[in-house]
Amino acid sequence: MKIPSIRSATNWVLSHPVITVLCSILLYILVSAAINVPSQEEIGETENRSDAYWCAREEIVSLLKSPGTAKFPNELYKNVTQKVGDNHYLVSSYVDAQNEFGAIMRSQYSCDVYLVQGGECRTECTIQ
Repeated sequence: MKIPSIRSATNWVLSHPVITVLCSILLYILVSAAINVPSQEEIGETENRSDAYWCAREEIVSLLKSPGTAKFPNELYKNVTQKVGDNHYLVSSYVDAQNEFGAIMRSQYSCDVYLVQGGECRTECTIQ
């Protein structure tokens, strides 16, 4: 079995540029994917932040005069949810909803959300 020389390998790469580029792109994608794989802890934290956000939204809707008119911003939960401590999150954003006179009002809110066992949450919210 003859081992190819570096010169012949270089000639092959130069004579097949499309295959070389495609292989380089594939290698880049594989390395990038391996580097950016989130850990189990990061996945769990993401789920907790999402749960806290949805608990806060449910609580805010229950506090509104006209809950069926509630419109929340199209923000990602991670932009408005901060971790304060173990299973404790602060969710701060706004909601547009009708008041008792039928006018649409924008209200700022802030919720302390405590995640407890079994997917339950305890919330303390204020609306301004």
